[in-house]
Amino acid sequence: MPNNLSELRIVNCRITTEASAQLLEGLKPTSIRRLSLIEANLNQDNFYHLIELLEESKSLCDLDISWNSLSTKLMC
Repeated sequence: MPNNLSELRIVNCRITTEASAQLLEGLKPTSIRRLSLIEANLNQDNFYHLIELLEESKSLCDLDISWNSLSTKLMC
């Protein structure tokens, strides 16, 4: 993943759980500022990869994960 990537939009592209986990892991060392994973097939299996990205990212300021299968129960 390029270090200078500032924005990534994946919309209505139902990627596999494994692919989204690899994507989220690959974004950790980047300086991405905006990430849109709209209807990207995110679920509880990749929720923890997303949390790790949020914890480690110093530059991410805009995140859109609408229309995915994430539940508020996972946040407890």
